[in-house]
Amino acid sequence: MLGFLGRKRIPALAQEVVTDGMRRLEGWRVKHRTGQNWIKMCDNFSVLRIETVIYNPSEFRTLRVVTTTTGRRERRWCKMRNGVADLWRTFQVGAAADHRYLDAMAAAPLKG
Repeated sequence: MLGFLGRKRIPALAQEVVTDGMRRLEGWRVKHRTGQNWIKMCDNFSVLRIETVIYNPSEFRTLRVVTTTTGRRERRWCKMRNGVADLWRTFQVGAAADHRYLDAMAAAPLKG
């Protein structure tokens, strides 16, 4: 799960990863959650849909121009903020997570 979101598993960080599945009238729903971010796969009337929800963007990084104390401007990887300025980076993180999840699903062996 952490790999889909582009994160590495760090033993000292001890993040909880929860996976649950639910049968609904429309089809199945599988949700993988870590903290306040999750990837959800829904099978609504035989249409597969993958969603990435990012409620806590500060877990990810974005490249931003910052001014140092000496007045020099340089690019640094900073925590992503929840706003319009980092909306494009939020889209990039979500789309990359969706693609990694679909690639893993395609590589899984078929049973049944």
